[in-house]
Amino acid sequence: MSEKFSENAVNIKDALSIGVLVVYFGCLLAFSSFFYLATEDYEAVAAVDFIAQGRLIGKSTGWPYTPLAGYFFYLYSLAFDNSLLGFRLATVVLLVVSIFPIYFILRTLCDSLTAFALTLLSFSLSTFPHPRLEYFIEGAFAAFAIFFAVRFLQTNRWVYIYDCALFGFLAYGSRGHPISSVLLVLLPAALIVVPRIVDGGSWGEALRQGTMRWVTNFTELSAKRPATEFLNCLLFWALISASTGFVLAFLRNAVYKRSLTEYVAINHLTNSSEVPKQLLKWLLLLVAACAYLFTSRLSVGRTVLKKVAWSLSAIASCIKFSAIASCIRLSTIGPFILVGIMFVALGIWAGYSIDELIFFIFPTDIIIDHSAVGRIGGGPVGLVPMFFVLVATTLYMYLNNLLPRQKTTVSLFLLLLLPATFARFFPGYNMLYLGVFAVAVFVGCILPAAMENWTAAENIATLKKTVAIFFVIYAVASNYFLLVQTQWDDLANNRLVEIEGGALDGILVERDVMRLFEDVQQALDSNAEDDKQQAFFSHRYLKFVPLLNNGNDVVAGQNLMIHLGKLWSYDGLVKVEGVMSENKLDWPNLVYSWREAAVEKLENAGVAEIIMSLYDEKVLDEELPSSDPFRKYLNDHFVLSHVFEPAMIIHRRSTVPEGAVIFSRKLHTKNELAINGPEPG
Repeated sequence: MSEKFSENAVNIKDALSIGVLVVYFGCLLAFSSFFYLATEDYEAVAAVDFIAQGRLIGKSTGWPYTPLAGYFFYLYSLAFDNSLLGFRLATVVLLVVSIFPIYFILRTLCDSLTAFALTLLSFSLSTFPHPRLEYFIEGAFAAFAIFFAVRFLQTNRWVYIYDCALFGFLAYGSRGHPISSVLLVLLPAALIVVPRIVDGGSWGEALRQGTMRWVTNFTELSAKRPATEFLNCLLFWALISASTGFVLAFLRNAVYKRSLTEYVAINHLTNSSEVPKQLLKWLLLLVAACAYLFTSRLSVGRTVLKKVAWSLSAIASCIKFSAIASCIRLSTIGPFILVGIMFVALGIWAGYSIDELIFFIFPTDIIIDHSAVGRIGGGPVGLVPMFFVLVATTLYMYLNNLLPRQKTTVSLFLLLLLPATFARFFPGYNMLYLGVFAVAVFVGCILPAAMENWTAAENIATLKKTVAIFFVIYAVASNYFLLVQTQWDDLANNRLVEIEGGALDGILVERDVMRLFEDVQQALDSNAEDDKQQAFFSHRYLKFVPLLNNGNDVVAGQNLMIHLGKLWSYDGLVKVEGVMSENKLDWPNLVYSWREAAVEKLENAGVAEIIMSLYDEKVLDEELPSSDPFRKYLNDHFVLSHVFEPAMIIHRRSTVPEGAVIFSRKLHTKNELAINGPEPG
């Protein structure tokens, strides 16, 4: 308890920890920035081109989310150039700066060593930059928003509410959906609810007083009836055991799968033997357990607690609508409303229409898309019960005077932000710290408080050091094998080639990817005029061809989402079909609408060549039916002119090789008068 961030005392340990983290992350991320092409890197370059042309990025130009990250890249391009490597390095700078808020949030709950160790886990760096750079920009701004919210809870200074709202909207403006949009609701809600629970007032005071009266009566009863005391003790250990189990399950799912599983995937290791994989799932936990057993001497101390929390009457009063409504203060949510109005006014001033702003607030097409492929609500198993168990355990310990007010306030606030991860698959790319905060609550608050009554203080300190050292070893080893070793081996073994010139200058890519780029471009160059309008449909690498060769792409930045979605490849075109439906929001009708919009755009642009990814040559043998607008358009106006077999070897970002097909417009669809000359007579 001697090291408290709330005292604004940054000691030498904190300074050393931050210095090491800045140097470590800075070098690691900068090194990783030079390697490989992430699947959506081209969107950043396309967005800067749109802005430079005076066009607004959003629904009309195909920018997938809210547009602020695009303008961040544009500002960089004004000072330097439109370079993908530059965009990555600028994002690295922002990520390194975000180390400060993450570390100091963790310091409110943990000692400096544990905060240092958990900060190493706060970002999933194994695939940086992956898949979109704006993910990381969003995560960096959100970290500052959470930091200022924590500072408000510690100091009660209202300037921090405005800082929290500002950075919350910056995070939302960088990506918009889905994590930061939920955080914009959870941040003010948690700031309202947590002080009411901890400090009392209105329903919170009634809850606290009623619970404490019940605890007092129960304590007196426990002294007379050993069976009641046994039930009290049983409840305590049930909460501790459940918290431990769910935290370990989270670490196994979120941390283990971001290391060993991904290392196997990117190195294309065999999965033939299932027994070693099952054993390796628990290897890290076994190492940690052995480390503690060898470094500590457990002594069983007092095991009987005389207090318990949460009476049924108190819980019932907590969920009454009138009681909840009475806790809402305009003074708390006011800064968020004002900053939100400011951002809307700024968007209108910049030229965005109301329809565009509504799309940013509620992107219906993207939500339906993610729902159709199972990405919404697809978090790791056990995450939801972990949230409820940790909240219940924290409240139990606070109401039994086992946790101090400050740690309880920060712990409950951070835990109430965890439901943001339920909105979509777990944010392993940019906001892993939301899960790490929950681990910090357990390691820094719950576990030490539980151990105080049954073991010596030196054993608690030993356990904390063991956990911290384990996380440091795991994080450093994981980053080395997933980033440094893999990429350095590819470079040393001449598997990579450096791109020279254009927006991709300086990026090292696999030789087989580069070969695909060159083969496709050579075929396009042989197809007559230089000014032919072209459209590239690809979920991965094929769309980089125009960036590499300064070519044109009439659907740049749009083929992954609104209006032109689900045209990722020739395979997808055959296997995914849009069917007219009365329900405008259902999946088949949405795909059909996308295909109609694609045909309209291609016609208006006068596209002469369509280039699509090819993952499986077998689909070329299938007949392309005309029940879909885009399929009919291809059958009527285009002919398949080139096929490139999917034959990539390394392809670190995916185990699926990529080829290509090229469709050329049929001659009879051009201006027949110019081709055939005027008719006789």
